[in-house]
Amino acid sequence: MDDKVIAELQKHALDRGNKINAKSSRSISQELSKNEEHVSPFHAIVDDLVEATQQSMETNEINDYQESELESNNAILDGDLVHDDIADQQPFSISNNVSAHRRKVTSRLSQSFNPLEYCKKWCKIDKFGSHREWLYFIDSGGQLQFQKLLLAFMPHTSVLILVVNLSKNFSDKSCTKMECPGETIDSGNGYSLKVEDMLKQILSAVASNAQKATSIIDDFPWIERKGGKLLNVLTVGTHLDKYDKKREEFEVESLEEKRDGLRMILNSVSKSIQIVYAPPPPRKNPIHVIDGRKAETDESNDKIVKVIKAEADESNDKSIEIIAKSLKDQSYEIKVPLRWHYFGVILRKQSKETSGILHLSSCEDFGEMLQMKPQEVHNALKFFHILKMLFHYDDSPAKDIVFVKLDGLISIIKELMDAITEFRKLKGLEREQRQLATVGCLSIENLKSTVSFKIISSIFNNDDDFVSKMLLGLFQHLDIAAQLSETEFLMPALLPLIDISDTEVATLETMPLLFYFKDRAVPMGLFCAVIVHLLSDSWRITSRKGNYSNFFTLQKTMETCRIINLTLVEQLDCIEIHCEKTADRIKVKDAVEKSINEVMKKKNIDDELPILAFYCLPQCGDGRDHKVTKTEDGIICEETNQDFQTNEEYCSWFRSQQDKNDNCTKVLTIGDLNHIIGILDNNGFPSHKWHKLGVKLNIDYDQLENIEKDKKESYDCYCKCIAVWLKTDAKPTYSKLIDAVGSKGTGEPAVAAAIKEHLSAT
Repeated sequence: MDDKVIAELQKHALDRGNKINAKSSRSISQELSKNEEHVSPFHAIVDDLVEATQQSMETNEINDYQESELESNNAILDGDLVHDDIADQQPFSISNNVSAHRRKVTSRLSQSFNPLEYCKKWCKIDKFGSHREWLYFIDSGGQLQFQKLLLAFMPHTSVLILVVNLSKNFSDKSCTKMECPGETIDSGNGYSLKVEDMLKQILSAVASNAQKATSIIDDFPWIERKGGKLLNVLTVGTHLDKYDKKREEFEVESLEEKRDGLRMILNSVSKSIQIVYAPPPPRKNPIHVIDGRKAETDESNDKIVKVIKAEADESNDKSIEIIAKSLKDQSYEIKVPLRWHYFGVILRKQSKETSGILHLSSCEDFGEMLQMKPQEVHNALKFFHILKMLFHYDDSPAKDIVFVKLDGLISIIKELMDAITEFRKLKGLEREQRQLATVGCLSIENLKSTVSFKIISSIFNNDDDFVSKMLLGLFQHLDIAAQLSETEFLMPALLPLIDISDTEVATLETMPLLFYFKDRAVPMGLFCAVIVHLLSDSWRITSRKGNYSNFFTLQKTMETCRIINLTLVEQLDCIEIHCEKTADRIKVKDAVEKSINEVMKKKNIDDELPILAFYCLPQCGDGRDHKVTKTEDGIICEETNQDFQTNEEYCSWFRSQQDKNDNCTKVLTIGDLNHIIGILDNNGFPSHKWHKLGVKLNIDYDQLENIEKDKKESYDCYCKCIAVWLKTDAKPTYSKLIDAVGSKGTGEPAVAAAIKEHLSAT
């Protein structure tokens, strides 16, 4: 693009009244060149997520520093440009930074300036393809360890495109290897989730988050939801060529079997999502098959982008048409000043030398070039962060770091994963290191040795200790890491999976408590986030056979110096809690329940789940096939509705609370009179209120009159009143007494609370 075009776009980026109305759909972005309803359609390629796309569209550099920083790679957010006045906004003068010739050209512009048409006139549009429809598939990686970080980095998306490899069976194991530049990291020990189970957990996480994510978007002033409230889910089937070869040998399930299986998976979360079905056959078909053999690979982006040719067969065309329509219908309408786009361009260009990482103060300086005050810079960063076009955690210890490129943060995690994978091989390790590796710990030195850490440290004057504290604080803020000591930390998601039958859990004969998600899978990443939360609450890791991302053993020392042991196991539809000592089970249950609730609240996961449950008893069939759930009515079997609330093993998880209640609910007798009087006296009940207390205890009025005649002193009347109540009430209990003492008529709520606390402690 020549200098004249740059000057024209700068003028209109900064001129009074320019605002951008962009339509964005996360994870997948579509580029349309058709005119929209607004005055000045401006369609371009989304560049914020795909580095290769940036490179393919990069324009020539120019010498002027101001224009060099504003120079775009011709990539504006997909959408329309509209012109509305922005109150009290002063245009930015560029007179000192552009030539007289450019200023002259700028002055001749009409009010109906159309940036897209201007670009088309001066640029070879065909080079970056805005003359046709585009569909991008951006590979987020199928490696399980990174899927377990889903809750930390989940975008507030309106459309989810789920890519399924048709050449794999749903019963196949998911991949444990991660392809990195120059190497392949094998994180596992040979064990992994089935593809089907992995899909269930991912969809559960996304669906659980979707409804609350909608409210976040609705509350965000610069983003408006154009489509429906429900998340649209499209499933794209790929690798049809490999599927055809395997199908000839009957090595893979049929497409119809895959459709049936996927339909069942999607239906489990159908209340929270809108499934977008493919064209015929008439039965609801959730898989949009796109034949890669009909695709043309763009040479400059062959690792990231596949451009579907217009000559594709009819089914391809139909699938692309449906996907494009869903993306368009569900797109967000974004209204921000156009200078925010140029601010984003500056950030991307300036961060290239620092691997996509910038100091917040540098971002504020770049914003000042566009007459953006610090608060507007922060608003723009928040906007980009909401759409996950960059990471800026302004409420975390790392608030001074801006990750302009997403892989600025992800690359740290990749290197740590590589480190822990090598570490757990136990080769050449000293005894202390071997112990660390067994439980899954990493040292702060592992973090400091990563490439991205060194880049961040250089931005902060090479203060490694400060940067390590800041990054660990961020990881803790995201619930993906827990600091165990001054020199050690743990990231549970980076640990491999293990077959639970190979652990000590398989030998436990106790009945585990289940945090049960009923018809859904445990949301991907929830288990690891709960482990982090527990470790941050004074629990510590311990295991004879090591810890894994689906299996952890923890300990906690109580105030009485008593040690409580806890084992957590992630199953497909529940989290198992094992505790051998009956006396410790309530404390274990309360701790885990608190952690799960706080993580779910923080991650915007549906509050209604999980529910407390158990595996059903063997005499009810195969207990693990169905559950008994804790309800207000008891502990009820899902299959037979039988009540198991008298079962000691089940009740042991709730017994201490029942024990507290037993003192309140057990039936009292006249033999308890002195004990009751003593409790009332010790907790300060005023004896002169005996008559009011008697009324609230439902003692007959005539009996109260007789007490007053027989006993002249109020204390004597008070003792007689309690004795009459014990004799006349069918089932006198402390619970009734507490209610009477604390009632409005008697007016002693503090005494009632003290009595209740006293009974709970005994």
